[in-house]
Amino acid sequence: MNRYIALSGLCTRRKADELIKKGYIAVNGKVVRELGVKVPLDAVVTYKGMVIYPEKPFAYKIYKPRGVAGSILSPGTRKKHIGDLLPVEPTPNTISIFPLDRNMEGLSIVTNNGILIEKIMRNKHRIPQVFHVTVNKPLDASLIEKLKKGYISSKIYFVPDDVILLENKGNRRLLSIVVSYRSYKDFQKALRALRIPFIHIKRVEIGEITMRGLPKPGYSHTLFKEEIAYLNFQSVR
Repeated sequence: MNRYIALSGLCTRRKADELIKKGYIAVNGKVVRELGVKVPLDAVVTYKGMVIYPEKPFAYKIYKPRGVAGSILSPGTRKKHIGDLLPVEPTPNTISIFPLDRNMEGLSIVTNNGILIEKIMRNKHRIPQVFHVTVNKPLDASLIEKLKKGYISSKIYFVPDDVILLENKGNRRLLSIVVSYRSYKDFQKALRALRIPFIHIKRVEIGEITMRGLPKPGYSHTLFKEEIAYLNFQSVR
């Protein structure tokens, strides 16, 4: 039962158990308070009288271009958003996992699968994210050390897991910065506070989810089996 409710996008499986216990869920007009009940294929399931049904789940990774909103926006909006890049029509329960800012590009995950969303968000602090940052000035050891120490204030938390200088030749100055979920949210704010003169930010990895299958901005690809397996494995660690 809780899986059925989660796939409808109403809530997570854990929250679904609470709704069932409170008597908010009915199957074919009969209130169900028992956990673990199997739902027949032809059943009509309601939440407070409103019919709910599981959506066909999908999970895509997308190479978000700059200038595109990283979150799913409301239908009819004129602003370009990541939902416009899906090869399928976004459902009401579709969300972008760890959305990127409009001026950032790179790897994004978009899904309507409530169970997958629950697994990812439950383990969000255990899923590292890798960003490639292009800087428009020479990178010396002091700048790298400043980045490694991070930046913490009343409004910003940024403590990277790792900072690696990938390239520092000619016009190409590139950093790889690994962050946790907490630091990801304040990524750009921290770089500005540290006065890092970045000109381009691209996310290239989310845990073991990579850019494979995404040759250029605007492309999408279903998550590979091993990537789904990685997210499922995170939920039981």
